[in-house]
Amino acid sequence: VWLSQECERLSLPFVTEKQELHLTRQESKEGLEEVSRKARYEFLTRVAHEQSCTQIAVAHTRDDQAETVLHHLIRGTGIAGLRGIPRTRLLQSGQFLIRPMLELSRDDVLLYLKDCAQDFRTDESNTDLSFTRNRIRHQLIPLLKKEFNPNVAQAVHRLAQQADEITAVVAEQADQILAAATLDRNQEIWRLDCAVFHDIPDYLIRQCFLKIWQEMSWSRKRMGFDHWERLLKLTRSGQKLSLPDQIEAERRERLLILRKLKNAATESGERF
Repeated sequence: VWLSQECERLSLPFVTEKQELHLTRQESKEGLEEVSRKARYEFLTRVAHEQSCTQIAVAHTRDDQAETVLHHLIRGTGIAGLRGIPRTRLLQSGQFLIRPMLELSRDDVLLYLKDCAQDFRTDESNTDLSFTRNRIRHQLIPLLKKEFNPNVAQAVHRLAQQADEITAVVAEQADQILAAATLDRNQEIWRLDCAVFHDIPDYLIRQCFLKIWQEMSWSRKRMGFDHWERLLKLTRSGQKLSLPDQIEAERRERLLILRKLKNAATESGERF
């Protein structure tokens, strides 16, 4: 109610929607936090399209960036995960997701609102400590600030910026390698010539696989470090691996075949 009144006062269009996510959560087998995030962005892109908007602005700050990077570290991540939240991102819908406040701290924003005498509201879910991100925000980061570095959020943000620069260079190199290694691909399968990976550094080969998962819209949520390592080893020797979300990798001499199995009951290859 408060937000709709603020939009009316400022002569801004206001769109709201309520969704029941319990069934979606059961079907996807994802946590409530992830299901809610996807539903939120689906709603934003749909409304942006209806309003003929080409950009969607969200209010992530430098503190959100620090929380994201620490979350990735705790869960287990590579260099790409250290990038945290990108400043801009092209969505599949063709719109740009932008974060104009990413260089600002949360305190900067609160101080600005105070100076403007602008009231605001806090989502009650942000205080729910059953979510890992909230425990990082309310417990871990305050501890790090108190015991180690009062500017920890800024330090992590700088790390994310450097990781983003490094990842961009690595991605460009990996794109060239992947193009040379790709024999053919379609919506369900990707075939690679493993001979191309000879003498290629491991981190570039991993980046090639990350690119494949991205291009094929395969979920990386359950792909841990061990999965990527075993997939990497398959470029040198081995026969078959069964990966999370029904992804199968099969080696046939120089050929490496990656596919998503249609039958969820299929149980072939090595499970881990």
